[in-house]
Amino acid sequence: MRRIIIIAIVVFSPFSLKAQIRSMQSAGKKGIKTIITGYVYDKEHDIPLEYASVIAYRVRDSVKVKGISTDSTGYFELVGLRPGLYYLEVDFIGYKKKVVSPVIIKPENPIVELGKIYLESESFTTEPIEVTAEAPEITYKIDKKVIYAGRQATSISGTAIDILANVPSVEVDIEGNIKLRGSENFTLLIDGRPTLVEPDEVLQQIPASLIDKIEIITNPSVKYDPEGESGIINIILKKTHRGNIGGTVNLDVGMEENYGGSVTLSKRTRRYNAYLSFGYNHRNFPGNLETRRDVSVSNGYYTITSTGSIERTMRPLYLRGGININLSSRDILSLGGSYGKWEMQWGNELHYEVIDTLEESYRTTENFTRKSPSFGVFINFEHKFKTKGHTLSSEVYYSRRDGEGKSVSLKYNDKDSIVEGQRVIESGPSNYVRSKIDYRLPLGENNYLEAGYQWQLSRQEDVVDYYSYDTVAMDYILNEQFHREDEYEKDIHSVYALYSGQYERMGFQLGVRGEYTFRNIKELNSRENFAINALDIFPTLHFSYDFTRQKELMFSYTRRIRRPRGWMLEPFETWIDAYTKRKGNPNLKPEYIDSYELV
Repeated sequence: MRRIIIIAIVVFSPFSLKAQIRSMQSAGKKGIKTIITGYVYDKEHDIPLEYASVIAYRVRDSVKVKGISTDSTGYFELVGLRPGLYYLEVDFIGYKKKVVSPVIIKPENPIVELGKIYLESESFTTEPIEVTAEAPEITYKIDKKVIYAGRQATSISGTAIDILANVPSVEVDIEGNIKLRGSENFTLLIDGRPTLVEPDEVLQQIPASLIDKIEIITNPSVKYDPEGESGIINIILKKTHRGNIGGTVNLDVGMEENYGGSVTLSKRTRRYNAYLSFGYNHRNFPGNLETRRDVSVSNGYYTITSTGSIERTMRPLYLRGGININLSSRDILSLGGSYGKWEMQWGNELHYEVIDTLEESYRTTENFTRKSPSFGVFINFEHKFKTKGHTLSSEVYYSRRDGEGKSVSLKYNDKDSIVEGQRVIESGPSNYVRSKIDYRLPLGENNYLEAGYQWQLSRQEDVVDYYSYDTVAMDYILNEQFHREDEYEKDIHSVYALYSGQYERMGFQLGVRGEYTFRNIKELNSRENFAINALDIFPTLHFSYDFTRQKELMFSYTRRIRRPRGWMLEPFETWIDAYTKRKGNPNLKPEYIDSYELV
């Protein structure tokens, strides 16, 4: 009896298997979408392998059905296979081929997730082979150009300023002031996040060796803030090294007491990637200054000439760290922060000659110091859906800056006695919070729909004290008339939608962004308020056409905004130095820019 049962199983099993396959095939004809997904990783270092080959074969006849290459995250997706039995061959240059079998697609379970597939490296001996290639320093995309800092000689030493000095569309003068497309009004981002500190101050803090790449976005899409007349400079910093544990040390020494250095460390495992970097620079700029001024008055004119020495010293310090945690194959949690301290000392000693009916000579000294310690922290979460390119991310970012500046100027007569002097001290903290959420949905193979929301909150306090030098008391006396305190508030709510696609050689992006802005200035001395409520719409358009691999046409249009800076709105007089004072207008309205670019 047992023998009969065995024979029956052997005889009827093929018919049962054929019936199951027919059922699966018929289900495939009914339009059920089948997907096989997974990730290909290096087994030793647990890092993703880009461009690994994944090929699916039918089990019954070993016929190749479909193949694909992995993306930068090691992810692959085989779509449109009929239900049935398959095996996969996973291969990459320098690694042992791996077969994944069996892979079963059923009508009731058309999506198969294989998770991580690890490949082992394969070693072999061959004759020495030398391959030489020159990677491009700059690549162009539809809405930006990317400069790879590591391929420039200036990345070995110096600061971010030194790299930007060699970047197209960017101008850097001898004092480190930056212009993008001829304008100083641009937005600076560090790893996609804004900073409270002035751009030239931040870029002096960051050693060049810590920079991975720089994105120049002259006509940003609606994903970015429309603030800034000439666009955005986004500094992308290095986060990891190859292998499980890595690090670099850079030291540079120059003339005129210029020196600096940086250290970067990183550790990568299957569950997390941690990084830490530190940099310090000491920059000294001595020089000589000569000026001549011809002044016209009602009864004639007179000339003032000056000669003397000038020296500027900067000591920027930068510390940054973070960790990326793989909560699952589709969920990543990132935490991190940064600390910076920027100190600058500027001074001069000038000898003046006034050529008039009565000649006069005197000497002045000016000293200016500024300290700007700042820090920022962030938390970011990203979820990847089953479909490639389908993502949802959110982030909260907070930063604070405590700035203090002091200016001291003195005037001496020909007997070297002080006849006039003043001291101005300006201080106050700034706080910034940004919260945002972004969603990306693939529509077909080359089309995407993106949408998001962002909320920005800014709070700033300024206190200004003005002291006059009393030649009798030989000390500085506070002048209450010029004492000022004010508070600055700004809230911006933004929503955007962006559609992008690719059709043969043509690429395009269409987007629109809406922003509601509330701004209020409180002048505490007079208890006056200056509030503004505004609603703005910002459309963008990007178009590209690739004629050949060497020639490409790109056109873009964006609407941008230039909002007044805080000091431009202060409704009172503030002394900058012995001969300069400023006064803002709280009723200033923003400037709107329609930007067109053809490349």
